[in-house]
Amino acid sequence: MKKVSRVKKIISLFIIILAFSTAPLPAWSAPEILAVCGPCSRAFLPVAEETIRELGLAEKVTVQLTTCLGECGASPVIEFRGNIYGFMTKDKLKNLLNNTFPHLDENHKKEEFI
Repeated sequence: MKKVSRVKKIISLFIIILAFSTAPLPAWSAPEILAVCGPCSRAFLPVAEETIRELGLAEKVTVQLTTCLGECGASPVIEFRGNIYGFMTKDKLKNLLNNTFPHLDENHKKEEFI
């Protein structure tokens, strides 16, 4: 009986680890990584991907889920270039990317990111 109980515990731990882990980056990934907090901001992933496509940055920025960024109270949360940004919206993300990549055409330019 103890072996079965131990196996169940190991399997449960493995499932938890899989739930909070991320897949490795594909070989074709872009040089910049925009990480979306998986545990608390998973729903923001499609918004971030859509924004990257709209701005024409798909070859420059890869969006991926990551493990907990430790800012659950500020969800949705992203990490970009070593900085963590909370309470993220599509407009805030556009402003951040416009200021990071100044080559974007003027139609995509927004006010200063706050």
